[in-house]
Amino acid sequence: MDAAAQQLANYMNELALLAYPAGRLQHLEFVLWHAVVVGPFQYGRLSLTQEHIKRLRELSYSCNGWIYRDPIEGEIWVSLTQWQDIYSRKIDLISL
Repeated sequence: MDAAAQQLANYMNELALLAYPAGRLQHLEFVLWHAVVVGPFQYGRLSLTQEHIKRLRELSYSCNGWIYRDPIEGEIWVSLTQWQDIYSRKIDLISL
């Protein structure tokens, strides 16, 4: 993972810890992308704001991708095209 992608991963994990201090949750990448697509909403203890969303978009744009938690490979960078495909295939299986 390059430096820009690592910055995105770090920020996503920071938001997860603010929402749920006990640690990273399953499907974090889907929850945060949902905010990017839909807008602000409450995520655990964290109110995802326009500022959070703006930062997620900037970091995603900077690395031209998104961070995905692959069941086999763990946390990986995927291109936005790959991510949008993953998101569209799996979002109906995940409750937000």
